[in-house]
Amino acid sequence: MPTNSTYTDDETIQQLNNEVYCKLAPSTLHGIGVFAIRTIPKDTPINFTTQTNIQLHSFHQLNKLRPEIKKIIQQRHQSSTNFTHPNKNQSYISFMNHAKSPNTTGYTTLRKIKKGEELTEDYTSFGGILNKELIKATK
Repeated sequence: MPTNSTYTDDETIQQLNNEVYCKLAPSTLHGIGVFAIRTIPKDTPINFTTQTNIQLHSFHQLNKLRPEIKKIIQQRHQSSTNFTHPNKNQSYISFMNHAKSPNTTGYTTLRKIKKGEELTEDYTSFGGILNKELIKATK
């Protein structure tokens, strides 16, 4: 499994702190949704990762992470310094709920998003009858 061997622990921590913005959680709109774990600036890519498999040299390095990101990692990997990037295999667009006035394109934020706010997209922006059926199914 390739790791972040070309990065120092501090570079890895910085990348994680800069790249992880979202988590999956129950939605009041429909089923599961995508939620901001911190404020997300406008025009920010939300499913971005520069590396996928992370290896830190010390478990204490996790204390340098933003608390929200540390929590996600610890929920998935309880006692290891080897873990996958929280964005790896998280196709957030697959979990985004529909909104007539969305706050993302599905990939990038359209405006500033507050911590705890659900990220949404406009299913009709893809066009076609299938998307109209998806919208009906989420009501």
